[in-house]
Amino acid sequence: MKKLVIIFFATALALLLIAPVVNTVIAISTPQTTFKYWRKNLYNLDFASQALAKQLYPLGTSTDPEKVIVGNQGWLYLGDSYAKSITTKRAGYNPADEAALQGIADNIASWNTWFSEHGVKAFRVVIGPDKDSVYPEHLPAWAAHATPSAMDVLVSKSNPDLVIYPKAALIAAKSRFPAALYYKTDTHWNVIGGSIAFNGLVASMAAAAPALSWPAQVTADDLIISDKAGGDLAAFLRIKNSLHDSELELHRYADTPLPVEQQEFFTGKAIDSQGGTDVIGLTTATLVSSPEALNDKRVLWLRDSYGTAMATLMAATFRETLQLHHNRASQQMLTELIDKFKPEYVIVTHVERDVRGGFLTLRPVFEVSQSGDGFSAVSTALAPQPHHLKATATPDQFAVDGIDPFVVFNLDRPTPTANVSRLMFELSCDSNQEQIPVQLYWHSEQSVFSEANSITVIARNGLNSLSLLANPAWANDAAVTQIRLDLADPAKCSNVAFRNVQLGTVH
Repeated sequence: MKKLVIIFFATALALLLIAPVVNTVIAISTPQTTFKYWRKNLYNLDFASQALAKQLYPLGTSTDPEKVIVGNQGWLYLGDSYAKSITTKRAGYNPADEAALQGIADNIASWNTWFSEHGVKAFRVVIGPDKDSVYPEHLPAWAAHATPSAMDVLVSKSNPDLVIYPKAALIAAKSRFPAALYYKTDTHWNVIGGSIAFNGLVASMAAAAPALSWPAQVTADDLIISDKAGGDLAAFLRIKNSLHDSELELHRYADTPLPVEQQEFFTGKAIDSQGGTDVIGLTTATLVSSPEALNDKRVLWLRDSYGTAMATLMAATFRETLQLHHNRASQQMLTELIDKFKPEYVIVTHVERDVRGGFLTLRPVFEVSQSGDGFSAVSTALAPQPHHLKATATPDQFAVDGIDPFVVFNLDRPTPTANVSRLMFELSCDSNQEQIPVQLYWHSEQSVFSEANSITVIARNGLNSLSLLANPAWANDAAVTQIRLDLADPAKCSNVAFRNVQLGTVH
C-alpha cells in the first residue's frame, strides 16, 4: 500500500513539473493564444487526459464514463450525467412512472386544445430517438436496453395523431443508406436521420393540412458524404481532432442554397446566419424567413439541437418559422408569441432523453368565459374549507393569510366526470387586477388532489365558466367528490371569495 501511495504522489509531482513545459510549447505553436490565456492554463492537465483518452479509446474504455461511453466499433454514446439516459433505459419501464408519463401525454393533448382555441390549425410533437435507441447494436453488452421502455409506454398513452416517434422508421431506414443516420462520435442524428423524422411529420400532417406542399423525400442519391472531425462526444473526451466522422449534405441544397434571413422576433434586429438555415441561438425567439419556401405559411417551431438536421427541410417548406428552444417556452411566452405571430401550425421537436423535462412537462393556462348561457348544474359545492385564508366580516370572503391560499369544497353528491363538462364559479378579488390565475384541482373516488388532476386558468372578477375538457385527465376520471380552487398567485388578491361553485353542462 505504501508503495502505491509513493507512486501516486511521484506521478502527480511529475505531471505538475511537466505541465508548464508542455503548455508553453502548445501556446508557442498556437499563434492566437494570448499571454493571459497561457498564464491561466499553465498547469492545465488536459494534454495528459487527451493522451490517455487516445490510448484507451481503441480499447473501448472511456476516461469520462459519466459523460461518454465507448461502444463497439468505436461508437460513442452519451453517459449517465445527462438525464441518466443509460440507467433509465437499462431499467426499462418502471410502474412508479405511470402518473408522470400519463401527465406528459395529457399535457400534449391539453396543448392541442389550447392551440386550437388560439387559431392554430395543427399541432405536432416529434420526439427524436436517442442514438442508442436506434443503434443499440454498438452499445457495450452491459448497457443493453430493457423492454418495454418508458418511451414505449409514453407513446402508447399519447394521441398518435399528435405524437411522432420515428424509432421504427429510423431502424428500418438504416439499410437503405450508405452512411449511418446518426454521427458516430456525436449525440445527434444527421440529415438522413432528420429527414426520416421529417417524413413522419409529413405523413402526420397530411390529413390536417392536405393543401401543404412538401420537399421530395431524401434518398441515397441525394447525399454528399465528406470527412469531418469528431463530434461533441469526442470533444468531451478531448479527442475531437483525433477522431473522424462523416458529414452529410443534400445535393439539392448544397448546389443551390436556400436564401434565408434571420432576425430577433421581438426587436427586429437582423442576425447574420452566414447563409445557413439553422438557428444557433435558440435562447431568444428567432424568425427565419425563407422567400422560396413551398408554402406561404407561418410555423411556430419549439425545438432543441435535434432540430438542426431538419432546419433546411423546414425552411424549404414554410415561408416563416419562428424558432425558440422548448425550455424557454413558458405559458406567458407562448401566449405572447401566438398573439403576435399568429402561426397556422405549431411543431415541437424534442430529444428522447429530455422527454420528461422542458415543454412537455408544461401545462397550458386556459382562458375562461364569463358567460353562463346554457349552463345546467349537475352538482353544487357546499361550505368552503379555507387554507391559508382567514374569515372576514363578509360571508364567504377570506383574507389571504399564507403562501398557499386555497379553498376546498365538498360536492353535494359524487359527480361522474363523464356527466359534466364545465365548472362555474363567481370570483371576488379586492384588487384591480384584470387577470387572476386560479388553479382547479379535483378529488375523485380513484384519485387525489395532484398536479395531474388540475387545470390552471386566467380568471376575472365576476362569473367564470371553465371548460373541463381542456384536461384529458378529467374525462378519464371517476366520480368527483371534492374540488379545490387555489389562488395561483397570492399577490394578486389580499381578500378573495369563490361563490356559487357548480359543476354542470352547457346546452
